[in-house]
Amino acid sequence: MAEMILTSTGVLEENARDLLAQYMLAEEEADIIENLTNLSEHLLSEGITTIADMGNMDDCDYFDIYENARKKGFAQRVGVFYMWDQFRRKPEFHFVQQRLSGEIPTRVCGVKIIADGGISGRTAWVNQPYLAGSGAEYGVSTCTEENILSAIAFCKENKAQLSIHAMGQNSIDMAVNLIAEEEDWLDDRLPHARIEHASMPTENALAKSAAADIAFVTQPVFLYAEIERYLENLGIQWLQSTFPFREILRRGIRLAFSTDAPATPLADATNPFLCVETAVTRKAGDGTDCGRENAVDLETALKLYTREGAYVMGFADIGMLKKGYRADFVVLDRDIFSVPEQEIHLVQVAETYMDGELRYQKESCSCGVSYHVNS
Repeated sequence: MAEMILTSTGVLEENARDLLAQYMLAEEEADIIENLTNLSEHLLSEGITTIADMGNMDDCDYFDIYENARKKGFAQRVGVFYMWDQFRRKPEFHFVQQRLSGEIPTRVCGVKIIADGGISGRTAWVNQPYLAGSGAEYGVSTCTEENILSAIAFCKENKAQLSIHAMGQNSIDMAVNLIAEEEDWLDDRLPHARIEHASMPTENALAKSAAADIAFVTQPVFLYAEIERYLENLGIQWLQSTFPFREILRRGIRLAFSTDAPATPLADATNPFLCVETAVTRKAGDGTDCGRENAVDLETALKLYTREGAYVMGFADIGMLKKGYRADFVVLDRDIFSVPEQEIHLVQVAETYMDGELRYQKESCSCGVSYHVNS
């Protein structure tokens, strides 16, 4: 048997970050709350009234932190996820059912699992080798089937949602195959399971997700912001087949958009209008055509960022301007349906309303056209 020699490169990839987490200084709650209140003002300036906290790399209960931040002026509604790897070995861990309600400003959504890495770092778990690197790199799987099954059991017992980060074909298939074996454990107020990113769904994943009511939450802005690495690692043909929005919708899968902020290398990673523009144009920041055949029209993109985003998170009364819904809406500085599609990212919010109350007004506002934006 050949002897395997391992050498240290000094690079920590994916789960290896956990080796350092225990040595990092914990941020004081007062500092977190101050940062959240400052962030809240910025989000209001972009028309964002609802956010998802997709989990943190520690076992702190951020539900209480958000509630305390709310007392200091934090405005947004929040759906909170807990990283399963941080809590699965704690037998006392459970969800208080009242916190799962879709009618409270901070709600528990469920638990999250990371099933692979990302495309830019060649760590998304794919079924064909990346073009860059050694030529024999397929990414990494960062969880086991047993881990996913234990999370499913927890979510069924606690009536909570399961979120799985999966970008490559192999990780998406693993997640979907396991979830599809289970009966839907939630009611119609939200999907029982969601795949985060779903960048490269296979035919198997599309068919089973449609049949099992598994939702996809994906980020058009990745194509815009990470084009250099995507082209290097995938090449143009493979790149253009990723994030197949139109095909996902054609299959009847519930789809929502998000920015995944602050994961992208953008100065303003929370800007929803750049995300919407990229969904409509499928153009990267350098002008690369990222597959126009998978673009969606503007009205669809806005619905995926508002109505569908609210539904996927389980907030029952936002995402639409409709009788019985909360009056969350924005006034834009121009008619978003009249601007050239390549200028959608230039649209700005003049006013933001939550529950019908003005929460943000741009200086020197000459108000334009209203549209509801919840994300």
